[in-house]
Amino acid sequence: MLNYLKFSILIAIVTSFIFVSCTENTKLTTANEFSLLVDSVRSRSEDIGKDSVYYLLLNRADSVYHIYLNNNKLDSAYIRSAYTLTTEKLEANPKEAMDDLFELSVLAKEMKLKETYGLIISTRASLLYKFGLYNESIILYLESANIIKENKDWNAYAYTLMDIGNTYYNQAFYDMAIEYYSMAKAEIIKFENPEDRHYGLAVYENNRALISSKLRDYKQAEIHFKNGLKERKKAGKENLYSDSYYFIARTKQSLGQEDSLMYYLRKGMQTDSALNLVSELITSTGQYARYLSHIEGKEEKAFYYYKKILALSQKYKIDQYLGPINLKLADYYSRKGKKDTAIYYAVIADSLATIHNQSRIKMAALTFLDDVYTDTKDYYNVSLTLRKIRIIKDKHSNSDEILKTQIAYEYEQKKKEIILRENDKRKNLVVNILIGTVAALFLLYAILLINSRKKINKQSKELEKSLLAEKRLKLFQQDMTNMIIHDLKNPLSTIINVKFLAEDEHGLNLVQQSGYQMENLVMNVLDVYKYDNSKINLKLEEAEINDIISRSLSQIIFLANQKSINIVFDKNINCIINLDREIIIRVWNT
Repeated sequence: MLNYLKFSILIAIVTSFIFVSCTENTKLTTANEFSLLVDSVRSRSEDIGKDSVYYLLLNRADSVYHIYLNNNKLDSAYIRSAYTLTTEKLEANPKEAMDDLFELSVLAKEMKLKETYGLIISTRASLLYKFGLYNESIILYLESANIIKENKDWNAYAYTLMDIGNTYYNQAFYDMAIEYYSMAKAEIIKFENPEDRHYGLAVYENNRALISSKLRDYKQAEIHFKNGLKERKKAGKENLYSDSYYFIARTKQSLGQEDSLMYYLRKGMQTDSALNLVSELITSTGQYARYLSHIEGKEEKAFYYYKKILALSQKYKIDQYLGPINLKLADYYSRKGKKDTAIYYAVIADSLATIHNQSRIKMAALTFLDDVYTDTKDYYNVSLTLRKIRIIKDKHSNSDEILKTQIAYEYEQKKKEIILRENDKRKNLVVNILIGTVAALFLLYAILLINSRKKINKQSKELEKSLLAEKRLKLFQQDMTNMIIHDLKNPLSTIINVKFLAEDEHGLNLVQQSGYQMENLVMNVLDVYKYDNSKINLKLEEAEINDIISRSLSQIIFLANQKSINIVFDKNINCIINLDREIIIRVWNT
C-alpha cells in the first residue's frame, strides 16, 4: 500500500512538471509577439482613420491577444495590456469595447487583481453611462468605488463618487446626487496636491450649480458657479475660465439680467483672447455672437464675430468648428434675404459635416437648405434635399436607441452568464471539495492502515519476546524443581529412618537438621513458582554478619559434625551488610 501511494505521488509530480513546462513555453512565445504589437500600436497612436497603420496594427494586436487569452487565461500582463488596447476602441467601436471589457473584468476578478478589476468596471460603467443605461452603470460605479476605497486611491475614489452623483443627476434623483457630491467633496478636501484639490472643488461647485439650476434656484446656482470659477483660478485651469463665465451668463439670463448676461459672455471671450486660447476663443466668441443676434438683435455685429471665428478656424485648421460656423453664416444671409449666399454657406456646412462625420450638423444644414429651397420654390433641389434627409434618417433612425437597447440586452445576458459561471464555479468547488475529502479520507485510511500494521508487527514481536521469556522461565522452573526434588532425597531418607536414629542420643538433632534442610528446599520450590521470570525479588535489610553466620551454622552444624566436617567461625568479625536474611541463610544451608 505504501509503495503504491509513493508511486502515485511521483506520477502526479512528473505530470505537473511536464504540463507547466509546456504552458510556460507557449506563454513566452505569445507574450513576446503580443508585447511587440502593443508597442507598435502605441507608437502610432497619433494616426487617424480606419485605413491607417494604427488601426491595422490594432486589429492585428486584437487577434493576437485573443490567441494569448486562449493559451494563458490567467496572465496579469495580458489583462493590463488588453485593457489599454480596448480603451483605444471606446469611441470607434463602443459595442466591441464593451464586450472586451466584460471578458477582461471576469478574468481580472478570477485572478483577484482588485486594482485592475476596479479600473475595468469603472470604464464599463462610464460606457454604460454614455448610452444612458444609468441603472446598469451605477451598479458598476458602486462596486468600483468600494474596490478603489480598499486600495486607498483617494483621488480616484473621490471622482468615482462624483461619477455616481452624475448618474443620479441624470436620473433626476437630485437628493442622491447631492449626497454623493458631498461625499466626494469630503475626500477632495484631503487631496495633498493643491492643484488637484482646487480643481476637484471646482468640479463639485459646478455640479452643485447644475442641480440648483434644475431646481430653478438660480441665485444658489450663481453662487456655486462663481465658487467654481474661483477654484479653477486657484487650480490654474486657464482654459476653463470662459466655460465658467458662460455658465454664470446662463444663470444671469434665467434671472432676467440681460446686461449681466452679455457682460459675462464678453468677459469669457476677452479672457480666451488674452490667454491666446484659440479653440476656447472660437467657442466663447460663437456664444457671444449668438446672444448678440438673439438677445440684442445686433445682426451685423454678430456677423462680424462669426467671420472672425471662421478665419481663426481656417488659420489654425480647427476643422470641427468650420461646419457649424458656415451654418451660422448661412442663417445670417438668409435673414438678410440673400438666399443664394445662404445656400452657398449651407452647402459648405453640409460638405464639411460629411467630411468630419458630424451627423447633427449635416442634418441641420440639409434642413436649412430644404427651408431655403422651399422659400425660393426650387422644388427640384427640395426633392434632392429631402431624399438626402430621408437616407440619413433611414440610416441613423433610432441608431442610438437600437444600440442602447442592444447593449442593455447583452448586459443582462452577460449578467446571467456571470451568474451561471458563478454557479458552475460553486458546483466545481463542491465537486472538488468532495474529491478532496475522499482523497483525504483515502490517505487517512492508508496512513491508519500503515500505522496499524506497524502496531501489529510491534505487538507480534513483543508477543514473541514474551513467549520466549515464558519458555525460558518454564525451563528454569523445571530445572530448579528437578534439582530441588533430587536434593530432598537425603533429608527425607534421614526422617524415614528416624526409628533407628532414635536410639542414638544425637538422632533428634539429625532429624531437626534434616527438617531445616527440607524447609529450605521447599521454600526454594515456592520461590521458583512465585515469580513471572527467573529473577528473584530480594527483601534487603541491614544485618550483623555474625548473627547471620550463627543462625546458618545452627541449622547445619550437627550434619557437618556427622560428616566429620570441622567448621571454624571467627566470632570477632564485626560487619553490617545489606542482604535478604532468609534467602542468604537458605543459600548457605542448601
